[in-house]
Amino acid sequence: MTPLTKSFRTLFLILVGAALALVSTALSLNTPFTQSTTPTPLPVTIIPIAKSDQISKAGSTDIIVLLAVIIMLTVIIPILLRRMRWMRR
Repeated sequence: MTPLTKSFRTLFLILVGAALALVSTALSLNTPFTQSTTPTPLPVTIIPIAKSDQISKAGSTDIIVLLAVIIMLTVIIPILLRRMRWMRR
């Protein structure tokens, strides 16, 4: 493969990526730059918040950390086992 072909391929991929980025932003929903002149309507009915016996503590991340460790081990253990198998060969 000549260097010209390799640089052309890189330039082509960059241009295609930039074109996709521009097209995806052009297809997104347009938001107005100014605030609407009509005021936001007030809610007609106020829904009461139901009392619950299970109250989650703010800042309690025990379950999140546990799930993160499980996901991490699910990803890392197969990689390490495969690497150990490669090292034996």
